[in-house]
Amino acid sequence: MKRRDLLKALKIQAKASGLDYREEEGGEPHEGVDRRQTDCRRAPYRDQRDHSHSHSEAHGSQEVKVTAKVTRSGDWWAIEVPEVPGVFTQAKRLDQVEEMVQDAVALMTDARATDIDVDLIPVLPHDIEDDLRKARDLASQAATLQEEASAATRRVVVELREGERLSVRDVGKLLKLSPQRVSQLASYKATKADLAQRKRTKPARGVKS
Repeated sequence: MKRRDLLKALKIQAKASGLDYREEEGGEPHEGVDRRQTDCRRAPYRDQRDHSHSHSEAHGSQEVKVTAKVTRSGDWWAIEVPEVPGVFTQAKRLDQVEEMVQDAVALMTDARATDIDVDLIPVLPHDIEDDLRKARDLASQAATLQEEASAATRRVVVELREGERLSVRDVGKLLKLSPQRVSQLASYKATKADLAQRKRTKPARGVKS
């Protein structure tokens, strides 16, 4: 019997007996998480991961994509991986989830932990999920607008300095920028896209805008 199959058999037998497989620091399992859940830390299964590493090198590594659904349970995050039946673990913080899932999936499969790509999906109350989605969308829009504003400011600084021959202090007064910042922006070299945009937005001579 392969080592992987033996481990699976032992785990099934232990779960049926109500044994606690968790190796989490602190001893007793926390409230709200099944005592029989497996918490796969890196150290206890180093030999298994080394075995998987050798196996993957012999057969060529291949990226494995999995989903980590995390649900708040007391002071912990309970983790489920739908793509790999039997993988249920837990983490104290969200930044620990990826490593925990990589170790757990590597234990249950022939994949190397470094080849496992984890997509984190937190399961939150609907109202909080809506607020989180709105906040992310607004942040993305704000970042886009900031980029556009920065590009427009660079263009107008160049136009005022090189085209209108205004002083650094005059440009700063018009744009409410420090002279130092104007000097930085004035050194900006317009790209072809900027020049094309400038031609489209600049009115023809003799035509009032």
